[in-house]
Amino acid sequence: MDTEKTHELEQYVNVLLKRASDFIDPNGYRGSVFFTDQSQKYYEGAFIYYDQDEYHYFNNDRGNIRDRRSTESMDEAAYWVLHRIIINYYPSKTKEKREPSTRDSRRDWFAFLLSAHRAIGEYFYEREKADIEETLKKYPYRD
Repeated sequence: MDTEKTHELEQYVNVLLKRASDFIDPNGYRGSVFFTDQSQKYYEGAFIYYDQDEYHYFNNDRGNIRDRRSTESMDEAAYWVLHRIIINYYPSKTKEKREPSTRDSRRDWFAFLLSAHRAIGEYFYEREKADIEETLKKYPYRD
């Protein structure tokens, strides 16, 4: 593991999180994200690190490694981390605003995700938008 590059990514994510401070607490809950390699595999959460010219990301869920990804792009690696952190803020930030409705609740959730990612930057907004569009192709709105 290249600890210098891993730390550089962590610092980059911290800077980007501050841009989304209207939507999340940039110093608050981080969604159990660890900037380290697999040596910490007994903890649950997302792990990201740089090794052999790529950023590596995986989730450890109850001892099972899931969602393993690699990329050469620092922005893509940062997106994976930012997305995981931001999705954890949706319920706490919007619970008081929700009212009973026949609307698909994902409409509000997706709007929140897009707004937060737009605050971070165009790449992150477009990346989130593409993920949402892919989800909606498989699972269209139900309202």
